[in-house]
Amino acid sequence: MEPVLDLNAELEEGHAGLARVAARLGDEATVFKTLEAGLVKRSDLRGDLLAEQASAVAVLGDATRARRLAVEASALGATPLNLAFAWASAGDADRAFQCLEVASFHLYSAPADVWWDPRFDEIRGDRRFARVRERINQGWRPEWS
Repeated sequence: MEPVLDLNAELEEGHAGLARVAARLGDEATVFKTLEAGLVKRSDLRGDLLAEQASAVAVLGDATRARRLAVEASALGATPLNLAFAWASAGDADRAFQCLEVASFHLYSAPADVWWDPRFDEIRGDRRFARVRERINQGWRPEWS
């Protein structure tokens, strides 16, 4: 993910992606350094980057702090999908599903994000996840099928 930042530091996914990788590796310093750099470059995405920080903090083991960051991210207009990742990471399936109910799945990465991102591993077995899958299938069904 570091080359993505080298190519285009304005791209949100570079900062968010590197923070996700760093969190999985237990590298808290890189998580915060990367997201702070993202906030400097893209203050317009503050809510979404804070949602990424909430996810990372939860992955690093601090669910209480992650919940506080998710509330702040929501107040700053984070997208429902990013908030769903934050809430799922923090162990709050109900709030994650509330966000998923209003999330748009028309982003190019949404199907892969929902189907494979490990932050949803704990909620994929929930019966409510079937509705999420159906919404993605409807949103991504080609007109010619």
